[in-house]
Amino acid sequence: MREVEKLNGEYFSKTRYASFYASADYYLGKTIVLNASFRTDGSSNFGSNRQFNPTWSAGAAWHIGEENWMKNIPVVSHATLRAAYGFTGDVNTSTSHLLVMQYLQQQYRYFGDETFNLGTIPSAPNPDLGWEKTRDAKVGLDFGLWKDRLTVNTEYYYRLSTDVVTSSPVQSTTGFTYVYFNAADIMNNGVEVTVNGKLIQKKDWTVSAAVNFAYNYNKVLKYNPVSTSGITSKDRYVEGYPTGAIFSGKYSGIASDTGLYQFKLRPDAQIATATDLNKPDNYRYYLGTTIAPYTGGFNLSASWKQLKLSVSGMFSLGSKTYEKMRYPASYSNTSHSGVSTETVQSQFSDLYGNHLNVEKDRTNRWTVGHTTGVKYPRIYDYYDAKYNFSSYNPMDASIIDAVYLKNNSYVRIKSVILTYSLPSAAVKKLRMRGLSFNVSMNNFFTFTGYDGLDPEIPGATYPTTRSVSGGINVEF
Repeated sequence: MREVEKLNGEYFSKTRYASFYASADYYLGKTIVLNASFRTDGSSNFGSNRQFNPTWSAGAAWHIGEENWMKNIPVVSHATLRAAYGFTGDVNTSTSHLLVMQYLQQQYRYFGDETFNLGTIPSAPNPDLGWEKTRDAKVGLDFGLWKDRLTVNTEYYYRLSTDVVTSSPVQSTTGFTYVYFNAADIMNNGVEVTVNGKLIQKKDWTVSAAVNFAYNYNKVLKYNPVSTSGITSKDRYVEGYPTGAIFSGKYSGIASDTGLYQFKLRPDAQIATATDLNKPDNYRYYLGTTIAPYTGGFNLSASWKQLKLSVSGMFSLGSKTYEKMRYPASYSNTSHSGVSTETVQSQFSDLYGNHLNVEKDRTNRWTVGHTTGVKYPRIYDYYDAKYNFSSYNPMDASIIDAVYLKNNSYVRIKSVILTYSLPSAAVKKLRMRGLSFNVSMNNFFTFTGYDGLDPEIPGATYPTTRSVSGGINVEF
């Protein structure tokens, strides 16, 4: 239950859970461990028809390094093979099965001395809204070599999520905008690897490194929205494609005759008349995903006598995003006495867009005397004489937005820390246990082809803060 204070917008939530849990472990000698668990959970987040969700899991681990025959392989310091299979449930706390009214801020109606907030009820109640269920299978191998100077942890997983909660649009005649349903099944599988190594171990000189890597592939196996009106660039789930799938046009340059963006037609495009050339479905392709399939991090640590250097970073590869930071703004108070004659393809074409304070390369646009090798389209007045551009060119934003699609893969050095510790003899003379000085640099190095402000946070309007700091650590 959620209660809202209508005057200041503050709210608090009341959610009830009930859980029952049992588990057991069984040892076969010193090397094999079996475990099993069972639980059932109930939540008031869901409809009265589906509040409880029983789950179970089972696993096994074989400590290979403890076997007698492994003692003859001294290079292996430890090794464990493990596997697990089971079911879990997830509570999507952003949804509700109840009828919820949302108050509109600063919109009132007056009746005598009383003031009332206006409100909307966008989502219909659904007593059958239930748990998101996940079937999980994983196999892992962990081992260490040369007295654990090198350790490796690996895991392969297969995860099938069913009854994933989605907000599906409904017909406006119902009086609602959308309704929450358990409408999707999503498959994830991938590999996770962590490697730690002590590369150099000497009296005054040590170097160690660690890296973790993850690859994840997911695909929507089933999606049953309440109503379907075709794929758009904003669709969250499309069967046969990963979550975060991007559907848009394949940009092929600026037409020399019209000065408009042009896009590649699909091989199965249905073109019977000239007006079919402006239909979005004839241009829509799958262009990638907003979720990076390859992610990871790394750390390097080196020390020489009292000096220590630590470098850490992260990487994300394979994702795309729409970058509109260079998209020209519009004048909010633009008015015209005439009637709009046709659609403007993008704000780069809009005469009433803010073309005053822009980058210098914005002059490299199509004009009557400059029709080839240009970067930006023509400008035209959609209140002026009709060009009929919208009759035979794609104008839908879901297709045009491909112009702003960028690969936001990156490798970032998050921090570089240099520390100097005084020798113990010098510290004792100062009657201290320890004294060290450090200086750190944060977010100074990012390697990417992305031309937005921050590939880690696409669409950010303020760049990631770079900082340099220093410190003194004193121990008494």
